[in-house]
Amino acid sequence: MQKKDGMFSATVMQAFAINKSPLPWEKAISAGVCAGLPVLVGLLLGNLPYGLIAGIGSFSPVIAGFSNITKEMEDLQEALQAIGKVRIS
Repeated sequence: MQKKDGMFSATVMQAFAINKSPLPWEKAISAGVCAGLPVLVGLLLGNLPYGLIAGIGSFSPVIAGFSNITKEMEDLQEALQAIGKVRIS
């Protein structure tokens, strides 16, 4: 029984431990600007719904981490062709 108690307390201590890894501040600020700026422009131009949609769309590359977007687009194109929704010549 003491072994289970030791494992439980170790798990609890590990769950609440503060790691000394640096925070990705650049990514967080970039995400805030990418999401907020289109919304602000939409609000100033009097079309908030379009600003919200643009904010969501511009936030996507930040979440994806600006990975190999060309490869992802090719994969998406192949998947859409496979299910027959899009015909690209």
